[in-house]
Amino acid sequence: MAQGSLQLLDYDIRELGLDPNKEQDRFPFIADTLQAVLAEKGIKGGTAYCSISGHFVFTRFVKLPPVAADQIDQMVVFEAQQNVPFPINEVVWDYQLLGGAGAKEVEAVIVAVKSDLVEQAYSAFSMHKLELETVDVAPLALVNAYRYNYPDLQIVCC
Repeated sequence: MAQGSLQLLDYDIRELGLDPNKEQDRFPFIADTLQAVLAEKGIKGGTAYCSISGHFVFTRFVKLPPVAADQIDQMVVFEAQQNVPFPINEVVWDYQLLGGAGAKEVEAVIVAVKSDLVEQAYSAFSMHKLELETVDVAPLALVNAYRYNYPDLQIVCC
């Protein structure tokens, strides 16, 4: 493994046992599943990172008009307000710029998830003495890990 690269040492995948097509309180499912994983792994607390399944997340790729670097945030806020299909005050959203240095066009990926889902995850992690450092979108977390470990390779999406 190259120096400075990431290595996944252990993980677990579990069904939450809820129907993703139904609106229901996810907290008990998240808390119970998390408790089972932590007990099995012998984890008693610490810093944690959480990824949310892509189907719970609104994702939109937007091309930004040529603007000065200090105006990009304003443009992305405008795009988020126009594209996110929920009231902006009911979601947690962020963006990531795509393309490397010297790219002709600036493109951003905007992601938004309903605030209650993030709050439920935070509560479940806190209940088990886990300090939630980051909440990420699972597919984008995978892309970012790949980009981190293989910075010289270009990712092409279709």
